[in-house]
Amino acid sequence: MGVVRDQAATISTSLQDSKDDGSGGDMRRVWRYRGLVLGLLLWPMLGSAKQHPTAECRWLHDRIATLKQAVAKGDTLGTQEELARWLQEYKRKQCRQYDY
Repeated sequence: MGVVRDQAATISTSLQDSKDDGSGGDMRRVWRYRGLVLGLLLWPMLGSAKQHPTAECRWLHDRIATLKQAVAKGDTLGTQEELARWLQEYKRKQCRQYDY
């Protein structure tokens, strides 16, 4: 029984020494993860600088690009009028502000 008591006293003393040694083990662990936590909190903000177009603006952008290619290849049957109409709609909806 004396051996168990000695071992218990040794364990208790070593636990107290680790808490009282002033190393701040718990605080070091907290500070070690602060960068990870900060990074996870700020990660969504990285993508917020880019403005994502609405589905309608995206469709207009793609349609205008297709019509411009058609005009460049020589297709003129109604293409110029349609292109002018979609360009006007593109400007009216202020789709230029988005990143494509």
